[in-house]
Amino acid sequence: MQDKRAELSYNSTKIMSTTPPPPPDPVSVWPPPPVVAEDNRRSRLCSMLANYISTAGLARGVVGTKILEIVLGAATVVVWIAGWTLPQPSNFIDPLSAASATALLIQNILSLIWMYRLYKNTAMLGVSALRYTPWSVVAFQIIPVVNLIVPYLALREVWRVTASDAELAAAGGEWGQVRASALLSVCWGVSILVTIGSYAHGVYAMTAGGSRPTLIVLGLADIILHILGIFVVLLFTRRQETRYAETAAALYYETA
Repeated sequence: MQDKRAELSYNSTKIMSTTPPPPPDPVSVWPPPPVVAEDNRRSRLCSMLANYISTAGLARGVVGTKILEIVLGAATVVVWIAGWTLPQPSNFIDPLSAASATALLIQNILSLIWMYRLYKNTAMLGVSALRYTPWSVVAFQIIPVVNLIVPYLALREVWRVTASDAELAAAGGEWGQVRASALLSVCWGVSILVTIGSYAHGVYAMTAGGSRPTLIVLGLADIILHILGIFVVLLFTRRQETRYAETAAALYYETA
C-alpha cells in the first residue's frame, strides 16, 4: 500500500513539474492574425480593394452613346438650318428625334450605373466620411432641380478623394481642400444653361409656336455639352484607376 502511495505521489510531482508545451507558431497560422492597429488597417484596406470594380467598361458605353447623340444632334441642326429650303423638314426631324431619344435613354441608364460604381469605388479606396452613399447619388439624379446640383457635388467629392499624393501634399494632407476640376465646373455650368434654355423654349413654344433659330442654338449647345461630358467621364475614370493603382502598389510594398 505504501508503494502505491509513493508511486502516485511521484507521478503527481512529475506532472506538476513538467514544462507546458509552447504555443503554436503564429507564422504557421494562415492568415496570420493582426497583432497591431497597422495590421488591422492593412487587412481592411486589402478587403476593400478586393471589392473595387473598374468603371472603364461603363465609361466606354457612356462615351459611345454620347458620340451617337452628337452625330444625331448635328444631323438635326443641319436639318433645322436647311429647313428653310426643305418642303417638309418634319419628315427628317421626327426620325432623328426618336433615335436621339432612344440613345439618350440608354446613355442615362449607363451614366447612372457609371456614377454608382464610381462613387462606390471611392469608398473601396479606403476613404470614409463621404457626403453621400452610392444609392443616394443615383436617387438624387432622378429628382428634378436636385439633379442639377447633387451630381456636381458628388463628382467634385470623387475628384478630391482620388487626388494624387502630390495634390494631397499641396492641400496640406486634407483631401477636402483639393482644388476641384475646372472642366467639371464648366460642364456643370453649360448643363444648367442648356436646361434653363430648353425649359424656357418649351414654355415659349406652347404659347408662340417655338423658334427655329432658338432650336439651332440649343442643339449646338447640347452638342457642346455632350463633348464636355465625354471628357469628364474619361478624365474621372482614368483618375480613379490611377489612384487605385497607386493605393494597391503602396499596400503591396508595405506588406512585401
